[in-house]
Amino acid sequence: MTAPARARWRVSAIFLLHGVIVSNWLTRIPAVQQKLGLPAGGLGFALLFTTAGALCSMPVTSRLIGRFHSAAVTRLSSFAFCVVLPLPAVVPKAVLLGPALFVFGWAAATMDVSMNTQAVVVEHALGKPVMTSFHALFSIGGMIGSVMGGVAAALKLSPPVHLVLVLPLLLGSTAYATRHLLPDLAAPAVPGIPIHWTRHLASVWGLGAIAFCVLMGEGAMADWGAVYVGGLPGVSPGFAAAGYAVFSIAMAVGRLLGDHIRTRLPEAVIVRRGAVLASAGLFAGLAHGALPGALAGFACAGLGFSTIFPILTLRAGRVSGVAPQAGIAAVTAIGYSGFLMGPPLIGLLAQLSSLRLGLCLIPLLSAIAAVLTRTALTPVTDLRLAPSG
Repeated sequence: MTAPARARWRVSAIFLLHGVIVSNWLTRIPAVQQKLGLPAGGLGFALLFTTAGALCSMPVTSRLIGRFHSAAVTRLSSFAFCVVLPLPAVVPKAVLLGPALFVFGWAAATMDVSMNTQAVVVEHALGKPVMTSFHALFSIGGMIGSVMGGVAAALKLSPPVHLVLVLPLLLGSTAYATRHLLPDLAAPAVPGIPIHWTRHLASVWGLGAIAFCVLMGEGAMADWGAVYVGGLPGVSPGFAAAGYAVFSIAMAVGRLLGDHIRTRLPEAVIVRRGAVLASAGLFAGLAHGALPGALAGFACAGLGFSTIFPILTLRAGRVSGVAPQAGIAAVTAIGYSGFLMGPPLIGLLAQLSSLRLGLCLIPLLSAIAAVLTRTALTPVTDLRLAPSG
């Protein structure tokens, strides 16, 4: 097996692992909320600390990758993310949840940027589209982690016990996944070239704006999906995780098909149609107001969102005059601000009205993302890949 082919399987395992770690935490948010006695607004405020940790880590991660390369940073951050997983669940008081989530967000974002940078390296080395398949593994990991969380909830395992018990499995998987990664591509003259607010307005900030809208929807599905489904009539606590599981399955299916679709359609068309599907499908599901409609809406959101961020990540890593890790970090930072600001914002809206109405923000932002593709992703600058072989 060639080095790029071997690295592809290792990076796939890293994306899978990231999804498992994230969803193990996400599915236990309702239990942690109940244990600490937090209202929706209080939980939303605590989740805001995850945003702060992630955003603070982005420029640091970009510089670390520029100096030590994405393989080394991916390896270290993967182990670190495993270790901090139980932290938000073990805090004894609500006041400590925010600082714990700051550390969690820092570790999650560092792993996210470094593994996406390595993924760009691997796709370049292979010479064929594979990026959405990596993100499919993240979604499959989300599904696996959701099942793990649902089983733990059904067995009445407390979040601290559950998350500590899975730690040895995660650490062992990390030791396997982070071997045999590839050296980074040759960077522009200075590693970590800063992003210029005007010179890179269309190429970076336009991509970031779409990422903000779409990842805000992904974050809301992740943090509030189980809470929303669990609050519907006749839904048991163990089945509440089904909301995020359906979303993750739909994301995985869309991403498994994504690389094939990228050889057939312009990326701008893929992103625009995905945003429209997410907007229309989720709005209809929320309007239905019952479990079947909710699950159908979550599935539409998952399919619609599935290929958007992988395409944005690739574009960010190819911006002329900018080091790949700097472009990826900038777009990821903007996107993560949406991913992590969305849940607390929806929590506040839920406290003012209802969670159902708060979640209506997602289809609205998805529609805005569809409009933004007309300027940020144009056919002239499209990077559609030809079929391999």
